[in-house]
Amino acid sequence: MTISDFTWYGATVEMDGATETYYTADETSMVSYVNVHVVRDARRNRSKASPSVSESSQIKTGVPCRSERLAKYNQYHDSSRFCLVNKFNRKELRGKFLVNMLLSLCSRFGSPWSDEPAKDDPEFIVPQCYYAKQPPSLYFQLDTLFYIFYSMPKEEAQLYAANELHNRGWFYHREQRQWFMRAANMELLVKTNTYERGSYISFDPNTWETIPKDNFVVHYDLVEKKPALPQH
Repeated sequence: MTISDFTWYGATVEMDGATETYYTADETSMVSYVNVHVVRDARRNRSKASPSVSESSQIKTGVPCRSERLAKYNQYHDSSRFCLVNKFNRKELRGKFLVNMLLSLCSRFGSPWSDEPAKDDPEFIVPQCYYAKQPPSLYFQLDTLFYIFYSMPKEEAQLYAANELHNRGWFYHREQRQWFMRAANMELLVKTNTYERGSYISFDPNTWETIPKDNFVVHYDLVEKKPALPQH
């Protein structure tokens, strides 16, 4: 036989004979039952003290109107919140305590395999290759350099490709938006301080091929200078 005694104020129980087990519980499911009982009593008291929201609608149809159902719902909601506030406050305080304890622990916890607390800056070593002052040369084919230049605008790789093209004798024409190179074994027809005229080889990115251009005039102010490589 099982006997349970629920009370808010404490009680002393005397029993004759031996018991298989006994215990005292701090929290039981009876809290929910008591809350329901209190809510129902509060609803009964309010319904007796205040008149109906719409008595005429109940008399005619026997069904509460929408405003009356809304008012009863608000009453039930307020009562439920009032009855459960003590229980929720206990859980809220307990949760805040656990959060504060975890935050203080995480700020000092280094590792489960370390006996020392965590440090502000992690310890690491940067490889020496990242401190190289001179970038490695780009031993790429000509098509690869053109692909890097035209497919990676405003990136560091584009600067390296342009620098390598300049080293191989090419120059970029801003108006034509193409790379040019003087034709081999061909002398310039005209050369002044502002322009020159002669035979060149240009790379067309639309057809992806080199095209010879004879008797072509190149103005020096339209030629892009050799780009400066970023210093790391």
